[in-house]
Amino acid sequence: MKKLFVAVMALAAFAACQKDVVLVNDSETKTITLTISNQSEDSRALGGDTNKGVTGACAEASDLVVLFAKADGTILFNDKLTSTGTTDDTHKGEGTSYIKDEKSGSYMWHMVPADVKQIAVVRFEANDITIENGTTNISAVAALAKDEAKNLNRELEDIVLYGVGQLEDTGKTHRVDNTLYHVWTTEVTVEPALARFEIHKIQCTNLGDANKDTDLATYGLDELVMTSLSWKGATETHTAVGFPHTLYGSYNNTTATNNTQTVDAQRSNLYTPVKGAWSWNVLPCTFGGLTLDMTAATYDYTITDGNYSFPLNVVGLSKKVDGVDTVDNAFEKGNIYVINLIFNEQNISAQDAICVDVTVEIKPWTVVDRTPIYQ
Repeated sequence: MKKLFVAVMALAAFAACQKDVVLVNDSETKTITLTISNQSEDSRALGGDTNKGVTGACAEASDLVVLFAKADGTILFNDKLTSTGTTDDTHKGEGTSYIKDEKSGSYMWHMVPADVKQIAVVRFEANDITIENGTTNISAVAALAKDEAKNLNRELEDIVLYGVGQLEDTGKTHRVDNTLYHVWTTEVTVEPALARFEIHKIQCTNLGDANKDTDLATYGLDELVMTSLSWKGATETHTAVGFPHTLYGSYNNTTATNNTQTVDAQRSNLYTPVKGAWSWNVLPCTFGGLTLDMTAATYDYTITDGNYSFPLNVVGLSKKVDGVDTVDNAFEKGNIYVINLIFNEQNISAQDAICVDVTVEIKPWTVVDRTPIYQ
């Protein structure tokens, strides 16, 4: 009896010494950290007249939506990447899960269900798709990013973007009160699945300058009516808006009956799109050639062979490689390819291909110049 009493007293004393020790439980939910790897503050498909693409990031953080998905891609929850209010890591935010903790450009969500296995970060327009948690699959958003018809004539900042990352266990834990939350992480590159082709100007530099009798390489044309502009991609023939349009030469015979513009200030051998670029957002493809269809007019003579049709054919694109012009007709996703159709009368009268030198630098989401090769 005496021994039992001593044992009970000893246990009581041990418990008294351990009154500040708490039991810590493992949560069945996760804490997730997210890093955006590239973050920075007819059968003819008709392209758009849009603003020029500029060097820089493809999206602002405020544009992006985060999709929390199961292993099979089913979206369980969606959230804006950035918050409008302040958040913290007390796990006492609104609701019982997906509590956001955003600090200085880093992103964390607490109490995320264990069956969330992957994170997609996307940008889309409001009428592109309606995300229904528990039903919509991230594959539907990925398909939007590859939908050429939907994205073809959009401004650069409106192209659907998509990136996905698989969650990995960091081996770290995050304690709140008496509970340990295991920290999982992923890194996502938010990018387009498309390439962008832009034309910034069309110009016939010597239109009307030459005398056909002394410069046999030219026609001595006075007007060029550009009736259409089209180019071939992998499967589609794409066309530009804003045609027909007339280019006017330097010679202005105001008494000629076929002179359609006698006001000198209105005569120009240059044509630029209203907003800055004829543009097409297309799936990665090989440039298959471009045609600018034109008809010509002369004021003081009649073209003897009766041929008033002068198509300008661009048979390929080139870039500089170690100072040497190299043909490169590949349009790769995430790049903007820019050309200017600057030509002269020799280009539309001669049969030989002519290459104009342009230095090319290719980087993700930078302007990529290409040189038209005329035939």
